[in-house]
Amino acid sequence: MIRRLLAVRGQMRFVVDVAPRFDYARARHEVALTQHGALFRSPGLGLSLSARCPLEIADGGGIRAWIAVRAGQMATFALDRTGPGETPVPYSDADIAAEFDATVAFWRGWLRRSRYSGRWREMVHRSALTLRLLTYAPTGAVVAAPTTSLPEQVGGARNWDYRYTWIRDAAFTLYALLRLGFTEEAGAFMGWLERRFRHAGERESGPLQIMYGVDGREDLAE
Repeated sequence: MIRRLLAVRGQMRFVVDVAPRFDYARARHEVALTQHGALFRSPGLGLSLSARCPLEIADGGGIRAWIAVRAGQMATFALDRTGPGETPVPYSDADIAAEFDATVAFWRGWLRRSRYSGRWREMVHRSALTLRLLTYAPTGAVVAAPTTSLPEQVGGARNWDYRYTWIRDAAFTLYALLRLGFTEEAGAFMGWLERRFRHAGERESGPLQIMYGVDGREDLAE
């Protein structure tokens, strides 16, 4: 995950906080400063933060930086998964620019497949990008929304997680993508749906559930 601060004009001051929470804040972690950034380690996962500005350890196991950028200047932060014994690797401006250009080229290339040319083109394409980002590429499954842990009421027991594939919601998403000409995404989802149907076996409630995990799992502890 790369974040880039670029000053267009004048001078801007920023306070940057990086505070990962492992296993939904249930797992403890350690943080340490390194030559090129910082390391966050929990029992099951390690993350490295690469930055070229001074960092300090903040309360709660996070990292904080105070930076100022003038017109034309840039500050970058890269968060990456890391293994035992690995440390953050410095990224050059050329590396960051190459990653940014590659990302822009990918999404512009994807949007060129759109058949929509009406007056709301910019807004429709922005919505299409959002729908595409809800698609789990390895299987073609489409989640209802990227949100989780939204309480029905403050302090209540019901915290909804929408990062599942609801057949109803996915149908609306695929209908919109098909209307725009994005047939590959629709084909991938139908392949995923067919596999769910074939693996369903005999079930009193019918061949399909109302929702699944993005990998096709059926037993969901919601």
